[in-house]
Amino acid sequence: MTSAHRTCIDGRLEERWADGTAHHWGRITVWDPPSRLAFWWRPTLDTTREPTQVEVELTAVDGGTRVVLTHTGWEALGAHAAASRAGYVDGWPAVLDRFVEATAT
Repeated sequence: MTSAHRTCIDGRLEERWADGTAHHWGRITVWDPPSRLAFWWRPTLDTTREPTQVEVELTAVDGGTRVVLTHTGWEALGAHAAASRAGYVDGWPAVLDRFVEATAT
């Protein structure tokens, strides 16, 4: 993947790659701006695998925003759970860094 554009249309979390291929990664289940967002998330392109759950809580603090991301439901992935979860040890910080870059003004 050389570049991707992420969108959310009607709650559907989608990533469109440079070649035009679209991948459906999840769907928003709770939208409570500006403090909370929750969604189911499938941490693989294999649509036969069960999704996990992600919740993001945002709290205003002096000089910025505290972000707490909780990713649960790994047990639904069975034998693939440990490897999938290990990939997010570095994955979520990278995603959140890109979020900060995109929203910084």
